[in-house]
Amino acid sequence: MEKERNKFHEKIYRMNEKKLNIISAIIFIITFILYIISFIVKTNISYALFWSFITVCLLCNVILLLFWDTRGKTLDLKKSKAINRTFDDLTTVSLVLSSLIYLVVIFLEMIDESISHNILATTVTFILITMSYIFNRLAVYKAKEEMAKLAEKISGIK
Repeated sequence: MEKERNKFHEKIYRMNEKKLNIISAIIFIITFILYIISFIVKTNISYALFWSFITVCLLCNVILLLFWDTRGKTLDLKKSKAINRTFDDLTTVSLVLSSLIYLVVIFLEMIDESISHNILATTVTFILITMSYIFNRLAVYKAKEEMAKLAEKISGIK
């Protein structure tokens, strides 16, 4: 009974993970399109849409990490703690860096209203948010790979 329930939870997790991956990919594609449009059109609405989607990208990044982190895979306490520690350090640094840049731009926007229309601020923020997303996706992939190797080593099943 317990085994069937674990398989059921695993199926639900994989289905939700696929949905989150698709949604986050769509959000980042829309953000990239808005990034290009904001340079072509250069209107207040295009910049506002771009900065709104940058916020959504940050939230999406946090949700993806939270979703993977709450899965709670702990196979071998010592080794899985090392994997989780590496995962947490990398994702935290990339997410904090991109979020701080975003917050600095928003703070400067309160002082000088034209900073969100600045090409440099827009480009740097977009690049850092994208790099954060890529680093976090790679960290999740690597942690999954290490957990699978650890599970294989513990269970002896390939």
